[in-house]
Amino acid sequence: MDKKRVLYFDYLRVIACFLVIIIHTVANYEERLVRSSFTYYAGDLMKTIGFSGVAIFFAISGAIFLSPEISGEGVNIKKLWTRNILRLVLSYVIWSWFYTATVWWGKFPMNPETVSLFFREFLYGTPMYHLWFIPALVSIYIIVPVLKPGFKEQSVAKYFAVAAFVVQILLHDIYKYDYFWEAGFDAVYHRFPLIMLTSNLVYFVLGLYLYRQDYSGKQRIVIYSFAALLLIITKAVDYSRDVIGRATELNSLTVYFTTFALFVLFKYMPIRETKFRKFIAGLSKLTFGIYLLHPKVLDTIGIPAAMKLPIPYIVRLPMTAVITFAVCAAIIFVLSKIPVINKYLI
Repeated sequence: MDKKRVLYFDYLRVIACFLVIIIHTVANYEERLVRSSFTYYAGDLMKTIGFSGVAIFFAISGAIFLSPEISGEGVNIKKLWTRNILRLVLSYVIWSWFYTATVWWGKFPMNPETVSLFFREFLYGTPMYHLWFIPALVSIYIIVPVLKPGFKEQSVAKYFAVAAFVVQILLHDIYKYDYFWEAGFDAVYHRFPLIMLTSNLVYFVLGLYLYRQDYSGKQRIVIYSFAALLLIITKAVDYSRDVIGRATELNSLTVYFTTFALFVLFKYMPIRETKFRKFIAGLSKLTFGIYLLHPKVLDTIGIPAAMKLPIPYIVRLPMTAVITFAVCAAIIFVLSKIPVINKYLI
């Protein structure tokens, strides 16, 4: 499936990758932060925005795979399976083995019993927390040949985007927050639950819709303002109730509109042929590998390095993410020069 390169997707990939690292950085620092402190709430805000990074990855994939303008009219099922799905499955298996091995390495003596336990853990244990993204993406790729013809017309993509938003995002979020209607809405939602699809597929199709859709300058200002206002309101309400993390889900209104705004923002960002743009394009190619590697680097290099810096936690949080991102990028860049590894592993 030969694809036309969309320049602003490179910027979106890099931002999305960094935002994902922000999520896991904040999660690792939460126990060190004083509850109800400014830094505690700031970290939760970073984490909420960070979830947009996961959604953006789904959105970019949807725009590429579903748009005839980017990937052509039809779907070559053989190439889809051999180039995309097989690569993801192999990466999942190898990286699952890697993380299982790093946990077990040096903790147990090497003998038949421990080797057997290791493979049992590898086959049946819980994989590293971030690897859920790969089977989630594979499950969508499998049905791309069915989805792509259906969304050929933008009107169909718009209908789906609106319907999926109402069912999967809006109603779910109303039920989750239940500010003024807890008893009544709770009863209705449980009696007549509408579960149309996964939030992953919502963003996959949203990416196609946003790629095609044009917005005027005034419309973009409204989009950015609404997303910022919604983020402020939901966080203010949460903090007034001393509730943390309720908006940090893919099927929350806050994450949805933050994702929407970020996608539109970078879509209309002026991009010139400069050395910086070429640097971003090169960095964009490394983002999958950075995503796969970052938990290990975060634990072994990012946090230990940042903890040695004489800076407050409000600065240490993003600094840890920057260190982790930079180290991962350097390692993946080297690995990208190795044949086979650069094709199937990163």
